[in-house]
Amino acid sequence: MSSLHSCPNCGREAKDSMFSNFFDVHTCSECGQKFCNEFGNEDGTECPNCNSTDYLDYDKVYAD
Repeated sequence: MSSLHSCPNCGREAKDSMFSNFFDVHTCSECGQKFCNEFGNEDGTECPNCNSTDYLDYDKVYAD
């Protein structure tokens, strides 16, 4: 697992809050595209590159 500064797909950054200071970045199992839940189907689990819903969460983006 690695820590990123922003989503490699859209540039989204994490914000500090009382509940969480990070979000997961999904890695598509089909094509390897990294994306956050801002993309894809309604719950953000569809790859914006190949439309696959098979992914793993290897990375996190933390607030600075």
